[in-house]
Amino acid sequence: MSDFDWSRFKRSIFIQADPARVFQAWTTPEQVATWFLEEARYTAPDGTERRPDETIQEGDSYTWKWWNYPHTEQGTITRLDRDKRHMEFTFASDKCTCTVDVEVREGDTLLRLEQSGMPTDDETKKNLHLGCSNGWSFWMVNLKSWLENDQLLHDRQSRHKTEEFEFCELINR
Repeated sequence: MSDFDWSRFKRSIFIQADPARVFQAWTTPEQVATWFLEEARYTAPDGTERRPDETIQEGDSYTWKWWNYPHTEQGTITRLDRDKRHMEFTFASDKCTCTVDVEVREGDTLLRLEQSGMPTDDETKKNLHLGCSNGWSFWMVNLKSWLENDQLLHDRQSRHKTEEFEFCELINR
């Protein structure tokens, strides 16, 4: 595995939904909070907080809080092109970048995510490569389930704490 690139990974999924709707699910705070987070807050460069139904903009900063997980993530939307359905944001305390693209392939909607620029020390390999690749896989399936079937798969209950389980053991958090 010496040629394996620990600094990046890609995840892709076909979603039977309008590509504009798939992209909107990533770019509106209330929608991001529906399928992905307990709370998604976006702040414009001038310090104004975006309304839950307002589309985010390039240069916005974000604060994300997950369900049943003690970590809060902060970062910046570094690129946003609605026409091309493309966005980039800093992630993991600015240790890496995530790129989201929604495209059409032979009439089907394809969601692609790449997390790149990760350091390659052992702790980062574990947490950002293995942990995030597992996490994004679940959340992208959750988005698909929500858009195609109006069904959310994640656990919103707090009686089972993430800390009680081994690393990457729970898949619906």
